[in-house]
Parts: sequence; C-alpha cells; structure tokens
Amino acid sequence: MRHPIRSAVVAGASALLLATGAGTASAQGSLELALPFPLDVPGLASLIPGATAPGAATVAAQDAPLVVVPPEVARKAFEGSVVAGVNEARTAVGAERLVTDPVLSVEAEVRADQLAAGDPTTGDLPVPESGETRDRTVLTLPPEATPQNVLTAMVTDTGMRERMLDGGFAKVGVGTATDGDGRIHVVLDFERG
Repeated sequence: MRHPIRSAVVAGASALLLATGAGTASAQGSLELALPFPLDVPGLASLIPGATAPGAATVAAQDAPLVVVPPEVARKAFEGSVVAGVNEARTAVGAERLVTDPVLSVEAEVRADQLAAGDPTTGDLPVPESGETRDRTVLTLPPEATPQNVLTAMVTDTGMRERMLDGGFAKVGVGTATDGDGRIHVVLDFERG
C-alpha cells in the first residue's frame, strides 16, 4: 500500500527534476506538464502588476521576466551575496571569514538610505561611536550593478581592498539602498574582533 505523503514527495521531486531539465525521458513523458505554466492559477495573477483578470496574461506573453520577490528580500539577497564574496576573497588570502553583525548591518543600512535620499555629506562618515575598532567603506554603483561589481570595485581600490582583507576585522554589516536615479549605494561597516 502506498503512503499518501510519500507519493506526494515522489511526485514533487519528479516535477522538480522535470522543471530543471533532469530526469528520464519516460518520466518526462508521464507527467505531461505544459511549461511555462499560465498565470491563471487562482490568486497568482493578482501578484503580477497589470494582470487584471485571471487568464489575462501568460508567462510567454509577458515582455518582462516574472519577478515576485519583495524588494526587501532582493535587498537582503544582494547584501548576503556581497558578504559571501568578501569572505571568499578573505579566505583566498588566509584571513578569517567575517561574521555578519545585525547592529552593524542596521547602521550600514541607515547610512545607505541617507545617501540614497541625497545626503550631501561624504559617504565615508565614521561609524557612530566607533573609535579605532570600526571602519566603513562606501560605494555608489550604476543601476544594473551586481554583487560582483561591488567586489570588483573594492578589489581595484587600494584602501577598500586593505579594509576588506584586513585580518583584524571579525564582523561586518552591509547596507544597500537605491536612489531615485536607480544608482545603488552600498555601505560596508567592519569591526575588529
């Protein structure tokens, strides 16, 4: 006798294999899925801007890619990719990996938001109450910038590269914000261990 939960897991795994292009020819033929899925799934069309009624748009008919990721999630993913890249560069030179600190991250986000709002003062303001234990790196990048662009900019600037690879730093906080022109402001706050 088949267990209903086990059957659902097997069916879900098979669908995942098919969607990623894996699986056998017989398995691919057995599910008979039509991809891409239409957006007339109840409730799904309401998530897409401009879709007024169920069945009003399909994935194939849209000009822009389907993006249903909230801006805050995209922002955190960008920041996490920056930290991962910094840690990869640090381990390549024998430095310890940085730990993401929530307090530093909040301070970096506040500064990035200020820069995006048009704060006329330089981006390299010291970290509040930092003394000699903290340092800050600030970048302004074009709208289409990626986390890899952040790392390239840091590696090609001597001062930023030294801060990023400094083995004395143990914690990092990253904040990003996009201004009205689409430019991305990135702030990295480093703290010594």
